[in-house]
This record gives sequence, structure tokens and C-alpha cells, in this order.
Amino acid sequence: MKKLLVTGIALVAVLMFAMPASATKVELGGYYRIEGRTQGNPSLDEDTEDGGAAWRMRLRLTPALIVSDELRFDFKTDIFDGTRLGTVPSEDKTTGAMDIDRLWMSIKVPFGKFALGRMAGGAWGLTFGDNNEDWDRVRFDTKLGPVSTGIILQKNAEGDWGTGNGVDSDTDVYYVYGVYGADFGKIGLLGAYVNGKSTSAADLTKYALLPYFDLKFGNFGLRGEMLWSNGEVDPDAAGAATTDIEELGYTIQADVSFGAFTIGAGYAFAQGEDTDPLTTSATNVANGGIGDDWGLFVVATDVDQVVNSNAFGLLTTGLKMWYVDAEWKASKAWTFSAIVGGFSADEVAAGVDDKVGMEYDLNASWAVMKNLKWTFSGGYFDAGDYFKSTGITNVDNTYTLRHQLTLSF
Repeated sequence: MKKLLVTGIALVAVLMFAMPASATKVELGGYYRIEGRTQGNPSLDEDTEDGGAAWRMRLRLTPALIVSDELRFDFKTDIFDGTRLGTVPSEDKTTGAMDIDRLWMSIKVPFGKFALGRMAGGAWGLTFGDNNEDWDRVRFDTKLGPVSTGIILQKNAEGDWGTGNGVDSDTDVYYVYGVYGADFGKIGLLGAYVNGKSTSAADLTKYALLPYFDLKFGNFGLRGEMLWSNGEVDPDAAGAATTDIEELGYTIQADVSFGAFTIGAGYAFAQGEDTDPLTTSATNVANGGIGDDWGLFVVATDVDQVVNSNAFGLLTTGLKMWYVDAEWKASKAWTFSAIVGGFSADEVAAGVDDKVGMEYDLNASWAVMKNLKWTFSGGYFDAGDYFKSTGITNVDNTYTLRHQLTLSF
């Protein structure tokens, strides 16, 4: 009898563990990418002559544990992210080669969906102004007819926990959005409020509006987005002056298709810092001016190259950019494109040339197999006289060649 009781308890325990396990489904997504890149003198200084060529790789895994139709858990990690081939000795253990980026839970309810954890943020509307990174968030999303809407609480900094900290010494960002979707495209508006009290030196408050539209009428497409914000930085020191925040950035883009061919044009603007010491007007500095994710040009706008970092001061001076592009879908597997654009600074000191430069790019994409894709991008940047103001006596041009082989799954 005792053996039967023990056997029965064991069987119940097995069923208790086996039933949830059988009900949970695992979905695995991601890609492995290996990339070769050559740069010619990215410092733009004829007297320096730097640059080089290297291969690098990344394995991105995006698994999901789907417990039921209402419950799921998502995870994102990168392995060997940006690791250059030949930089890790064969006998070394690559203990720091795995980045755990995102972990979040989603709960579907009859009136919408909740999400809690560390998830994607910094991306809205078009890729203009975006910097898709990892943020700690609680959000609720729902749909009302053709309108998708939601609210988000994002925790940028937490200083309320621990001995000696104040009761309100963190930085929170609150978002509310709405997107109207129809057959002709989408129109959306995002509102944000920043309440920054994570530093003892000053409090920051900021309001932002980000409207966008992405429309398609037959073979004609029209897109646009704007970033407008207003706020202030209020120092805690007695008698210290308050600094106003006034930011503005926008883009307008259009394209038209003729069978396998598409031609387009666009303009973008990110406001620079003016001469008023009590006004901050440099727009979207934290996200790379026009945005790290808006990689139209392989040299100028690729991450941390000419205009998306402050190595040359262009996040502070602001930027004006125009471009024209063309694409040819030669076959089901092959796509070719070309783009030409010009850049100038928005705010420069007296006597400084605002001409940043011109870029000329060629791109090719080959769908080798269903889940295997090869891409090539080559760009030449003709640097302008603006760079003489950054301390470069003999300004040099630069180029980048990049090709990638990506296996997605």
C-alpha cells in the first residue's frame, strides 16, 4: 500500500510538471550575420591617414516562451556582437561575448495587452530620429476600431532606493500615443513628458510631440515626421538661472514607382544650438541628431560615423540634409539602388563654412536562398569646408565599403 501511495504521488508530480511543459511553446527567431567593412580615413584629416578593414559578426537570438494565447515571455540576446575576427586569441575564453538585452512579459486581456520588463524603446513612426535601444518599461496597448493606442511608463533612472536618497530622485518618461490606420497608410501622434530628478544639480522637465504620416496612393508614397519639444532645466542652486529647452526636427519624403523602378527624394532637418546661453535648442542629441537608426548613407548616417555622432560637433550645430534615390528590383533575388545627398550645418559661428559635404552611394542585395541574404553598400563622402572649423587643416574625403551575409531563422 505504501509503495502504491508513493507511486501515486510520483505520478501526480510528473503530471503537474508535464502538463505546463506540454502547454508551453518555444519559438526561436533571430539571425547570424558576418560583415566585412573597409574605411578610408574616417578622421577626414589628410595628415592622419587612418582607417582599415576588418570582419565582424553577430548572433542575435530572440526566443519566446508562449505559455498560452494570453501569456508569453520574450527574450533578446546578442552573442559576439561586433566582435572582429582575429581579435580574440584562440586560447582565450570569450566570457564577455554575450549581451542580455531584453526580457519582458506580455499579458493579453479582453480590452488590450500589458507588457512589463526591459524592452525596445526609442523607435516611433518613421526611422527618422530613432535610436532603438533597451528600456525598462510598463505599457498598455489596445485598439479602438482603426485606431491603435496606448500608454507607456519608462524608467530612465532610479535613485529612490537606498540609504540617504530622496523620495523623488529618479527620471521617468510618460508616453501616450495613437495611430490611425487605413488602406492608404498610417497617421500617428506620440506625446511624451519627461520628469527628470535623478541628479542633485538640477531638475529637468520636458514635453514633446512627435506626429508622423506614412501614406501610399497607388504608385505614389509620401512620408513625414516631426519632433518638437519644450521644457526647462531648473538648477537647485539658489539664484542659478533656468535654461529653456526648445527642440525641432523634421523630415519629408516622397517616392513614385514605375514597375520595377522606384525613385524618391527627401529632406531632413535637426535644429542646432543657438547663441543664447539660457536656451538649449540642439535637437535629439541623445539619439544622434537625425537618428542612429536612419541609415540612409553608409558613410554619413551609419551609426557613429560623420553626422550621427558629435566627433565633428554636428549634433550641436544641427544638420540640414537633402537626398534623391532610385531603386531597381532586377529580379526576385536581386535589388540595386543608388542615393546622392548633401549635408550642411544649421548653426555655425561667424566665419565658419556650413557646407558639411556630399555623399554618393551604391547598394546591391541578393536573396541567395530563402533565409540567406547578401548585401553590399559602398559610399564616397566628399567632405566640405565645415571640417576646417574642427581643427583639420587639410580636409580629406573618405569612403566605406561594406558587405554582409545574413542567415535569418
